Amino acid sequence: QGARAGKAADAAQARLARVDALEHQVSASLRLNDPAAALKASDHLVENAGTRAYRAQTLTSRGTIARDADQRDLAIKSYATVVAELPETPSAAAALDALRGLNAVNAVAPDEAPAVLYFAGRYGEAVPLLRAAIDGGLPSPERTARARFYLGQALFRLDAVDEGVAQLKRVA
Repeated sequence: QGARAGKAADAAQARLARVDALEHQVSASLRLNDPAAALKASDHLVENAGTRAYRAQTLTSRGTIARDADQRDLAIKSYATVVAELPETPSAAAALDALRGLNAVNAVAPDEAPAVLYFAGRYGEAVPLLRAAIDGGLPSPERTARARFYLGQALFRLDAVDEGVAQLKRVA
């Protein structure tokens, strides 16, 4: 068992060394004005991301590199992945703002952008978007329930307690 723990520790160290080298490769490639190499290294960073937060950070960075290299589709895909799959991460708000800057918020579902705003504490922005998503109809009862939960919590945090509780009761 000790040998397995040692191997696991060695593997973790190797992964961290690989990630560190890839981060330096991205930086060096950008300094050399080689966005293609930076994007390739960024792809490997995404593959090696050990946490949700680091994956979101890396995807957001890749989106920015792609945007600056006039690779709009890749930028949108990178940012949209963060918004849709990692809304609770610190990088999600920046990814959403970047999608807005590219006029591409439609790349994510109507309930995904307000989820990011909810997690970022931007409740005043989240509430009308959550209402619109719910009113527009979401593809599953689970997604509708999740949007109602976020709406109820956001209303509660905006001191609209009665309305927030009413939304939360609809989830239960």
